[in-house]
Amino acid sequence: MAVVLLSSLFVPIITNESTEHQFEGISKPQLSSDSPHLEISNIVLPLTINDEAYIDTSISVDSMGYVHMISSEFYYDDGVVGSSLLYTTNSTGSWISTPIDDDGQTTHSSMGIDSNDKIHIAYQSNNGYLKYATNINENWEISIIQDVHPDMEVGISNDIFVDENNHVHVSYVNELNENVETFGSSDELIMYANNIEGFWNITESSDRISTVYDTSIVIDSEMHVYIGFYTFDYFMIKHNNSQDGEWRTSFALTSASSKFSFEIDSQDIIHISYVMGTNRLGYASESSDNLPTGPGNYFETTIIDKDLGYYGGKNSMTIDSRDNLHVAYYDDTELSIKYATMKDDGVWNISSIESINQIDTYYSSIDIEVQNNGDAHMFYQTWQWSDAGSREGLMKYSKISYLDLDGDGVIYIFDQCPEINSTGFDLDADGCIDDDDGDGIRNGLDQCEGHDDSIDDDQDEIVDGCDDLIDNDGDGVANEIDQFPEDPTETDDADGDGIGDNTDDDDDDDGTVDSEDAFPRNASESDDTDGDGIGNNEDDDDDNDGYTDNLETSFAENSLCRSDPLNSESTPMNNSKINPSDYAYVLLGKRGECDIYYDLDGDEVVDRRDFCPDEYAKTSSGCPDSEVIEPSESSDSTSNTTVIISSSIGIAILIASIVLVVIRRRRSSELDDQFDDNDDYNEAMISSFNSPVADSSLQLPSATARGEMADGYETIEFPEGSGNWFYRDHDTGKWTEWL
Repeated sequence: MAVVLLSSLFVPIITNESTEHQFEGISKPQLSSDSPHLEISNIVLPLTINDEAYIDTSISVDSMGYVHMISSEFYYDDGVVGSSLLYTTNSTGSWISTPIDDDGQTTHSSMGIDSNDKIHIAYQSNNGYLKYATNINENWEISIIQDVHPDMEVGISNDIFVDENNHVHVSYVNELNENVETFGSSDELIMYANNIEGFWNITESSDRISTVYDTSIVIDSEMHVYIGFYTFDYFMIKHNNSQDGEWRTSFALTSASSKFSFEIDSQDIIHISYVMGTNRLGYASESSDNLPTGPGNYFETTIIDKDLGYYGGKNSMTIDSRDNLHVAYYDDTELSIKYATMKDDGVWNISSIESINQIDTYYSSIDIEVQNNGDAHMFYQTWQWSDAGSREGLMKYSKISYLDLDGDGVIYIFDQCPEINSTGFDLDADGCIDDDDGDGIRNGLDQCEGHDDSIDDDQDEIVDGCDDLIDNDGDGVANEIDQFPEDPTETDDADGDGIGDNTDDDDDDDGTVDSEDAFPRNASESDDTDGDGIGNNEDDDDDNDGYTDNLETSFAENSLCRSDPLNSESTPMNNSKINPSDYAYVLLGKRGECDIYYDLDGDEVVDRRDFCPDEYAKTSSGCPDSEVIEPSESSDSTSNTTVIISSSIGIAILIASIVLVVIRRRRSSELDDQFDDNDDYNEAMISSFNSPVADSSLQLPSATARGEMADGYETIEFPEGSGNWFYRDHDTGKWTEWL
């Protein structure tokens, strides 16, 4: 569509005095026979209608609940004959009908109402104008939207929409006169006008469409424009909701008809009610941001009502403040005016409003509007046969009021819970109890939303659902982890014997009282000898002496290497309880075997490696360093003698050393043979030796045997009870028979 320079200043050109016609009020409300939640009132308006005249009807309801209606009539009598634009309202307290414009007959018309309850009307004048009338300045003021055009008929099938800023938007059709002599072949243009800038900006469609039936216009929350229209089987939508702002055309429906209604809700969802075929009323909806981009992707359709007869289905739809749908339509089969509503449950509820004598849908018109309180208002045309047998056209108004069946102050159409009295519990006026946690206290007054306010187990005046600490006995321990939630003196029972740990003297029931138990809450531990925090049962080195318990106790009971695993002073290398000798000590082999060695001269060189075992010398050989004789400056004979003597002495010492080594190694071998290596890894090898005695048959005590002191000597009877006594030689440490 392109903007064209077809605009006129928005100034009044006619201001006329009203000609008023008063008539009786509406009838007494009657309950609907098929919808007990409805109360219906009807009135026949004393408006003269020519036989076979087509009436455009439009109705609006202001914020005070006053009704505003306009009607324009035209019929064919050697050409189109129109009537005045007639305005009817009850805003003064009684019904008054006033002609607005009688300068030239009026044909197509539509009406909207703004947020200030002012009326806006677009209509086609039979003398070739598209006009606009409003009472924004109290009196009716009329201006021209588009003037007469020599090549086209202006303002056909117009519709009006007043946006949230009270700006007026009008859709209509201009029919070109190029081929007027050929019926049905005239090119038609979709037109759009608005007064946003204070004058009428007119946008003309860039493409020509052959035969357009009716237009309807809506505006979304982002001020995008949507114009719905019907042309040869298709319902189409022309809109400017595109990224580039250009106008696009969407194929919304197929198998449609010119009997349609087109609306948009607060969520920018487009809704269409329309006649499908000849006798069904269909419904379709789609987001305004998801309109089809080409034919084939049509809106999904459901059925509102069916079997409506040949003339049935002419309809009007509106949307209330809760986005509920309301549709008024004709049923030619049942000869009735019907009313269908759909709440958010997606189900259509259908009621019969009035039975009528005859329907001629070609000439009949119907419009519906819903006021803020939910009451629906209809303005429609019906026909009846007079007593004289002639057909009479009637203009009627019906008011449909919803009842409050459950007595909670919310009428049925707005009541999402129509069978529940929500008095005192309904925050959003939807008729439902707003008590999400079901505690009998409505949302907003709850101490603890989502939880039952009546539950306060610990009686601390904090609802349990919002209580960070539910503590019945007030001991600071939450009930869920307190084994004695009603006893403030107890919280735990480690051994599960039913006696709280504060009272129980053996919390872990391991037989060791807590005062002596290093692990009073661990039944598998009670001692920690080395104080390392690991119980003796788990600790592999209880005394932390560097030797595992298994190693210390792996030697034989009488082994010098066996030590106390609970005494850090007792190790396999220093078993003072078993081996107090100053002359003997033990060495552990690489495989854990135990060997005993002696150092009788105390020079820290074991006898088996000591070349001088009876002389104290801290040398590698265990012998004192040899004296070195310096050679003198005397004669050669003296020197030679000295050398000879020194050599002789050296040789003698060498021989003696060799003999001594042989003797010692033999002695060490004898000692080694006495160790019992029962376990390659842990069993001790116990070494003992016997002092050589004259009587080889005499059995000597073991070198490790311990006796008693007598007369300054260590003595022992061996074997016990044999009468054979021995003493330990102070010099050699060997047992010697006491003769």
